[in-house]
Amino acid sequence: MTPSIWQLLIVFIIFILPVILIFKKTNYIEIDSNQKYATFLERLAAGIIDLIIVYAGSFAIGYIIGISITSDELFYQLLPLMEGLGIFLSFFYYVLFQTSNYQATPGMMALNIKIYNYELQRAGFWRLSLRYLSTFLSSLILGIGFLMIIWTKRKQGLHDKVAHTIHLKN
Repeated sequence: MTPSIWQLLIVFIIFILPVILIFKKTNYIEIDSNQKYATFLERLAAGIIDLIIVYAGSFAIGYIIGISITSDELFYQLLPLMEGLGIFLSFFYYVLFQTSNYQATPGMMALNIKIYNYELQRAGFWRLSLRYLSTFLSSLILGIGFLMIIWTKRKQGLHDKVAHTIHLKN
């Protein structure tokens, strides 16, 4: 069975493109001595706060939709749509908060963390979209892509290296 063009495109986007982007030669600005990178534990705490917010919002929306559905058959027909809606809302929660003037999600704001590109500028929508999508790679193989934050010089996870982003404490 030969793979379709769509399957090849998905493999390229998920596995090959991130590797190309990681090893792409980039110049980045060194941070000042009064700035510091956000640590793994700080980012984990911010992530937990954000997950609670996202799950609470998804639960509330799902509950409202669920109580308005009158039959089990309709519920199971709408279930994939509701799951897609949850992914869509999660994507926009992270990307829109991080592209805002705050440069942070509510969890990051609570811990005084901001996200930047390598030039220490506010990261754009497409860069942060790539970062969000590449968190899937970071979760593979026991979450090593997230654990990389512990030992990399600039405290970056795999998804940060792919998107060329850093997190600084303010």
